[in-house]
Amino acid sequence: SETSVVRARTFNSEGKASRINKGDFRKITPKDPIKVKNPKKGLSFEYYEKSVELLPDFKNLEPKKRGSASHFELNEVIERDDMFLVVFEGYINIETAGTYTFYTESDDGSKLYIHGETIVDNDGSHGMRERAGQIILKKGLHPIRVEMFDNTGDEGLVVKYEGPDSSKKTISSKVLSH
Repeated sequence: SETSVVRARTFNSEGKASRINKGDFRKITPKDPIKVKNPKKGLSFEYYEKSVELLPDFKNLEPKKRGSASHFELNEVIERDDMFLVVFEGYINIETAGTYTFYTESDDGSKLYIHGETIVDNDGSHGMRERAGQIILKKGLHPIRVEMFDNTGDEGLVVKYEGPDSSKKTISSKVLSH
């Protein structure tokens, strides 16, 4: 009935313990859509050049540039291959109410927010890795934000979702606005 963290371990007949496994369980409350007058297609973005190990508090940073992107596409916004951060913001149009699973696959860290709530936490320096989270959404427009950073090496960001009427797929520009 409430958001909880569960930790468990098993013991064999000789009393030897396994490693502790942890599960985070969130109480999910359906999110209402918001009204937006004359939304533009695509997303807004902010681009930063900085080396970090974890996603920072963006309120304390000044972006190098701002603009619009058709969807969550790094090649539309980045100016170099390493040591940058990008924030995409806009709205996602949900056509069928229900439970949605969102995914970020990123190199390095990323986080996805819906209505300001962290849905996917894929933060930290790492190679291309996918993480997921769920939320219940009503039909209509919902604020979406994706933050990501790249330190060195390869860079990548793929944002996907699946819902009651669709299998897992990349979030296309058709459902995004700002």
